Formats: sequence, structure tokens, C-alpha cells
Amino acid sequence: MPREYIHWKVALQTLEELVRVYPQSDFTRLDRAMLLLGAVAHDAPYFYRLGRGKFSRVAELLHGTHGDDTLEPLALFCEAACQAPSGTHHDHRAFLLGLITHYSADIVLHPAVYYFTGNYYDSDPQRARAARTQHRLLETCLDNHCALLWPNLAQLSLRAIVSELGGRTAVICESLGRALPRSEQWLRAFFDFAACQRLFHSASAAAIMRRITALLPSRLSEYEALYSAGKRSKPGCFEARFRFENPIDGKWGSANLEELLQQAIEMSVGLAETVLVGSSDFAEIAQRVRSAKPGLSLSFGRPNAPVEQAHYFSSAPSPFLI
Repeated sequence: MPREYIHWKVALQTLEELVRVYPQSDFTRLDRAMLLLGAVAHDAPYFYRLGRGKFSRVAELLHGTHGDDTLEPLALFCEAACQAPSGTHHDHRAFLLGLITHYSADIVLHPAVYYFTGNYYDSDPQRARAARTQHRLLETCLDNHCALLWPNLAQLSLRAIVSELGGRTAVICESLGRALPRSEQWLRAFFDFAACQRLFHSASAAAIMRRITALLPSRLSEYEALYSAGKRSKPGCFEARFRFENPIDGKWGSANLEELLQQAIEMSVGLAETVLVGSSDFAEIAQRVRSAKPGLSLSFGRPNAPVEQAHYFSSAPSPFLI
């Protein structure tokens, strides 16, 4: 999962482009806070009670970890929105657009992240732990890089977004609960996610975590990697083009970060045009989402691609991490 700043950048740029192309549409009235909440919703179940319990499996469903169709949950959310109070229509559209941008950003960026950091789901626990650590380090460095490029992103926080939305978050969670598991778990997941984000961006918490990790590096490094302070990438590494294989089929790609972000924005705009433009009826929008199937793996950008099918990973040192 690219971290929040990446997802919020793609979401905001997607909305900006849709407003430019459709200046008379309701895109001009969509609430940005609700958009930003939707843009990180796929990852919220990972944070529910710090990943303990069965609810984290919902995130696996949303990401297609086991070969699931990743557009079906969006269609189910649209059907649930049909039952929501009529005054929440624009909130549901904004949240759905956020879901679309998350879907697109993961599909575009994740194959490269997985390729360079190793098999997150390796059957060998030690190799899997090393891959998780590298994966999280790279995504933390990516977010730090984005915060330097676009300082306005660093002013955003999930805690402030949830606070601004107030009870409207609970209404969206009720729709998520109708589409997927229980709504109260979704609400708790967003609050836990917000608390974790605040912790991970705390310099003092990062310093404490570094000292503790030094005592038990084999067990704690994958968690310390989530803390932003002190994480640095190689100068110019994200501006330079890099080559990578798709972990599923070995197909080569080449891009830099700017190009990948632009691809994610274009994919988001295209899918939003397919499902949202010209319709305000969520039943019809659900049908449109299903017509765009199959949904792709958010890890590898391929249809019906469970993690067990991933075999192509780089054996070279990371071109990004110091």
C-alpha cells in the first residue's frame, strides 16, 4: 500500500482534472475531506486494533490478495449507497471517487514496489519479514519524498479529516458495513488508522522506536520501518527512470515516480468517467462498475493474481534505499 501522501496526491490531482474537463458537473461540489477518506479506505482494515483479528482480512479482499475481483467491493458499496439517507449522495460519490483513486494508484505503483523489495508473502518467515521491512521502508521514503515535493500534503492528517467530517464518517461506515463487514469495525478502523498515522509521523516516537528496535532488530525492524523520521532515499532516485518486472508475469516496465503518478491519475480519471459521468443513480453506477470488470490485483496489477503466483523479484540492492 503506497502511504497516505501518495494516495492523497493522486486523489486531489484526479479531482482537479475531472473538474477541469467537466466544469459544470457535480465534481465541482465533491467534498475534498470525504474524497481523501475514501482514498485511504482500502488500507484502514489493516490498522483495526493494530492488525489483530479477522477484520484485517477485509483489506486483503479489497486488494485482491487471494485473486479476488477488486471491483466487486466498489459495486457493493454503490448498492449500499442506494439505501443511505438522500442527503448523503454527494458524500458517497466523493468517497467512491477516493476508492477509485486508491485502486488505480496501487495497481500502477505496487508492482514496482513489490519487485524491488521482495516477496512480502514468502513461505519462509525470515525472507517474508525482510521483504516486509524493505517494502515499508520504500513506501515510507516515497511519502517523505512527496512531502518535500508538495509540502501541502504534509499538512494533511487522517485525524483532522475524520474530525472535520464528524458524524458523516459514521454514515459512510454504515454503507461500508452493508457492503462488507460490520460498520462499527470500519469506524474503529479509521480511528485506529488516524492514531497510527500520527504516531508514525512523530519524531519522538520514531527515536524511541529506533532504540527499542536496536535491542530486537529481527522482530521489530518491520515495524520501525513505518516511522517517517530519519528515513532517507538515495538523492535523485525517484526522478531517475528505473526498470522493473511485474512479479506475476515478468513483463518489464520502465518509469520514474512522476510518470507512475501520472499513469495513476489517468487511470483514475478514465475509471471515474466510465462509472460516474452522466449518472447520479447508484444502482446504475454499480452496474457500470461491474461492466468494467475484472478488477485487478492491487498488488500486481493483473486480474485473478493471488500472491502465490508472484515469482519475479529483484535480487539486486535497492536503487532507492540508503
